[in-house]
Amino acid sequence: MNNSYSSLYPEVGYNFPDDSFSTIPYEKGFQLLWYMQSLIGDELMQTMLQQYILENSQTSITYYIFKAKFESTVDANFNETMAAEIKGKMDWDAWVHQPGLAPVWQDFTTPALNESSALADQYIALAGQGSPQNYTDYNSWYSSLRQVFLQRFNSRLNDTTITILEKVDADLNVTNTLDPELKAIWYPMGIKLGWEHVMTPAYNFISSMGRMKYLSPIYGALLAAGKHEIAVQWFEDNIDFYHPYVVAKLKKMLGVSHVTKNVS
Repeated sequence: MNNSYSSLYPEVGYNFPDDSFSTIPYEKGFQLLWYMQSLIGDELMQTMLQQYILENSQTSITYYIFKAKFESTVDANFNETMAAEIKGKMDWDAWVHQPGLAPVWQDFTTPALNESSALADQYIALAGQGSPQNYTDYNSWYSSLRQVFLQRFNSRLNDTTITILEKVDADLNVTNTLDPELKAIWYPMGIKLGWEHVMTPAYNFISSMGRMKYLSPIYGALLAAGKHEIAVQWFEDNIDFYHPYVVAKLKKMLGVSHVTKNVS
């Protein structure tokens, strides 16, 4: 948490760019936008973002341009006193440059988030012997809510069984989802629990996807499940497909110094 990689301005230097990847800047960036919106209101925030995108389309920019846009928007829509107060609440250095958690704690709990977590809890309580009454609500949720639903099982992995996953899959067909964000949660969870049903889909996924964001959870799950040989075999099957940076990262993760295929 003291590394710049936990900031919105990671200093990569000569390291592999993928080394700086985590969910922290994604979450922190989302919180920054949410905080800004809380200061100027939903409608003005949307207008500002639309203008910002149009004004900077097909150009190279830095965050200073975004900062200037926010401040000019505030100046144009609030009186001098109010504008100064709003801009004074924006500690750009803390939000962007400083590592660690977001400087302003925010509560993002919504009824929809609670519902998605509760649905997972109901599946666990039923132990695979039945379906929650409102399980079809899942089909109307956007990706982020579905992720919360699946992550709830992940956080309660000791209470989750293959029988439960089979029931969820029979109801919601998660294994065959097209959403990579869901695959990166569902497949590793199944692998850790020893559910053979997800092995082939997981292999197909890592054979068609080269991002460490999606590869790391699956290879990590194989290692956690004591399937090191399978992990190495999957890696060797796809080494010609993966980017050299990804190859280097996976070799380190898997603890291998050589492979049976040559990397061009």
